[in-house]
Amino acid sequence: MKKGVYVIHEYDYEYKDNSVLGVCSSLKEVDRLVDEYYRSFETLSFTDIRDSNLVWSKVIEIAYPGGEFCKYKITIEYFIIDEL
Repeated sequence: MKKGVYVIHEYDYEYKDNSVLGVCSSLKEVDRLVDEYYRSFETLSFTDIRDSNLVWSKVIEIAYPGGEFCKYKITIEYFIIDEL
């Protein structure tokens, strides 16, 4: 059986910037790492994609002290190791 990984992509709406936050061995680990990284957030939308190598995406909003809000889009992409 071929081994795959899940890549966590983040898009920052304020800075219009894309980043890779991490790579995980399972969707359970994706959830754990996203929760650990962002701590407290509200999910504004969730899309179950399952097309090509994209798995899902969700838009989240984080409330910071002082009334500041930041919005991010998290997208999960699946890759099989050593394969195009």
